[in-house]
Amino acid sequence: AGGSRGIMADARIQYIQQKLEQGLEGWDFSPSVETLLSGTRGKQVTDEFFKSDGPPKLLFFCQEATGSTKAKLQFSTGREEALTGKCMFFTRINPKGVDQKSVETDILYGEIMGSALNSFQLVIDECLKPVLEAQPQEQWGKCKEESVSHFLTYMGKFTDLLTEAVHSLSGGIELQMPDEKYDRIAPTQSAFAKAAVDSEVVSHFENIVEKWSSQT
Repeated sequence: AGGSRGIMADARIQYIQQKLEQGLEGWDFSPSVETLLSGTRGKQVTDEFFKSDGPPKLLFFCQEATGSTKAKLQFSTGREEALTGKCMFFTRINPKGVDQKSVETDILYGEIMGSALNSFQLVIDECLKPVLEAQPQEQWGKCKEESVSHFLTYMGKFTDLLTEAVHSLSGGIELQMPDEKYDRIAPTQSAFAKAAVDSEVVSHFENIVEKWSSQT
């Protein structure tokens, strides 16, 4: 019990616990957030996430469990199973790691319901696209009318592509994931720039996209 209290006294853990409990308000699930975070795996996973050279993201899935009336809350890498319920994620944005005194600025928090691709498609198609199409020309600043027209045309094509992808996945197609070692690429401009000139990384992702194209 003393070890559990010590873990939960950590401001970083308290922040994660607060976000998870807020995100799951009204849900019937087990184990409790505190139980999950204070367990052996909970301490190991969060400790690694807080380090500057640890995994840049921390995922939690809460969804229906076989043979149970309650949803199951668990850690996830995003690879073990498809998301059918709710995903709550934390992304480390401080390259020096996560400090107890600056946890709210060292971490970003977000939520995804159901399919991530479907959620993205809905945001683009039902939120961003209508707003941009309704925006008068004078609000585009120095952007010429022809450029605005081109942008909206390509945005429409991108939305159509997302819609087709969602329909393809709902038909049972399972897309290959990139190798796990690339999960450690930090979500920063410098890390992406470095990866973009790494021939091994570029070749791997080109092959993945080619396989996706052949499947859909």
